[in-house]
Amino acid sequence: MIPRKADVELWCWLQVTIASEARRGEVCALRWCDLDKRFVRIERSVSATSSAGVVIKSTKTGKPRVVSLTTQTVNALLQRRAKAIRSASAAGRDLDESELIFATDRPGQQPWRPDMVTGRWTRLRKEIGPSHVRLHDLRHFVATEVLTAGIDLRTVANRLGHAAL
Repeated sequence: MIPRKADVELWCWLQVTIASEARRGEVCALRWCDLDKRFVRIERSVSATSSAGVVIKSTKTGKPRVVSLTTQTVNALLQRRAKAIRSASAAGRDLDESELIFATDRPGQQPWRPDMVTGRWTRLRKEIGPSHVRLHDLRHFVATEVLTAGIDLRTVANRLGHAAL
């Protein structure tokens, strides 16, 4: 497990990524309004290119999906939300549900770039090892674990946001 002290924000992001099996850009595009108790609705993705800049667009398949989250992930998001509420209050405003969960600014309008997350992950994995594990490998690992636990292929494909088997 990743030590929380190393990068608290990345730790929360990783919790969401692993629990939801979402792509990097999909987690970067999550808003507070996308959360409902133990579920998250994935309907957008962040893309960043030199020509277009940072863009929030639909998911790879263009179809939204709802996936469940672990208790640990829900708790991490509740802590992040409490911090966002305190930050908004200090700025004399309320937290807006349309704000991004993972933003580079306050009031949460500029999303984390997927390549920025990869850079933070690369630095962290060098500290804690194994240094060869890519972010996308986590997605594959979780999918394999869920399939091994006996969850049917169609359910796993839906959680991953795959259009077809």
